[in-house]
Amino acid sequence: MRSALQQYKNVNLESDIESASPYRITQMLMEGCVRFLKQARFAMEKKDYEKKSYFISKSEAILLTLAGSLDRDKSPELHDNLSNLYAYAIDRLIEASVSMDVEVVDEVISIVGTIKAGWDAIPREEIEKAERLRQGV
Repeated sequence: MRSALQQYKNVNLESDIESASPYRITQMLMEGCVRFLKQARFAMEKKDYEKKSYFISKSEAILLTLAGSLDRDKSPELHDNLSNLYAYAIDRLIEASVSMDVEVVDEVISIVGTIKAGWDAIPREEIEKAERLRQGV
């Protein structure tokens, strides 16, 4: 039963991604990153090293994806600031993985949460305007 439910969730997620705007995909990545970080934290508390490593790796992969999606040409200052934050967060996750320090994971959750809050606060009109420009409308 669990396998069927997981397959349904995976198909549903793939469908959501295929129809999502770049704004929404970025939002989904940040949501996933926070979720994986919380799971890594829980695994650390339970001394489940395998799951800790898995969820930290997933979080790092998302942070690398977010960093790689930045466009320096559109906003060099924003690019540099976010690149530095993502690099710092990844460095801290490496440290947390070695030290098993949940407070370091909490710090990264806070960083990603703050970036996500800023992203979520972008006015709807600006999101729609960017989407029209992207589509050439």
